[in-house]
Amino acid sequence: MVPYAVPQAWARAFAQAGCGGVKYGPRFTPGESSAVALFGQGGTSDWPVDADPIPAHQVPGAPTPM
Repeated sequence: MVPYAVPQAWARAFAQAGCGGVKYGPRFTPGESSAVALFGQGGTSDWPVDADPIPAHQVPGAPTPM
């Protein structure tokens, strides 16, 4: 959402309330899906990496590719 002041204000309010993040329905993704926004310091992070990822179409409950 532009301007970013509105979502940034929501993020600050959630963080001040002690939330570490929020789960939400993404606006431009069709079907049932969720996205996660995590609150923390800006910049790059060393996120853990799955050494043996599963292709998206093999995830239980994933939609069948056309």
